[in-house]
Amino acid sequence: DGATILYDNGGATPLDDSGFSPTQEIWSVSASGGTPVRLTNNEFADTQADIAANGTVAFWREGVIFAMDSDGSNQHQLKKVPVDVGFNPRWSPDGRRLALLQYDPSQRATFEASLNLPADLPLLKVIVVDVGSGAVREVGPRVPSDINPVSWMPDGSALLVYRYDQPS
Repeated sequence: DGATILYDNGGATPLDDSGFSPTQEIWSVSASGGTPVRLTNNEFADTQADIAANGTVAFWREGVIFAMDSDGSNQHQLKKVPVDVGFNPRWSPDGRRLALLQYDPSQRATFEASLNLPADLPLLKVIVVDVGSGAVREVGPRVPSDINPVSWMPDGSALLVYRYDQPS
């Protein structure tokens, strides 16, 4: 509903080369301002939170997709989502599917220096997991890095993807 902003904060320990820290936790704050509220508090990197229309928050922790209530309670692994299948979860509008990014070691995304981007970035597959059945489907296009995660169209019919095509 746009009333709350979820974010992760690296905490006291600097981020490693992969962009994670064991003190990285998920926080929320009212979109109109106020005091941030810490939702997770453990010795693992909790990151990449997304909130479903029903208020369920999905997030990535150590190769596993977790869920929790919007106040941080009821933290649990989403058992139907395979372990290490992907990261950066994004809920479909109906809350039945998660779009995830999956590392693809077969190739890296490369960019021309004039674009002011890193010379190369990890190339990621886009997959969709049915949270009820655990069925995994690769969508097809790949994205460079998780800087711009996928987004669902409001009706859930398609994903918006920052698609990477190999330069010719």
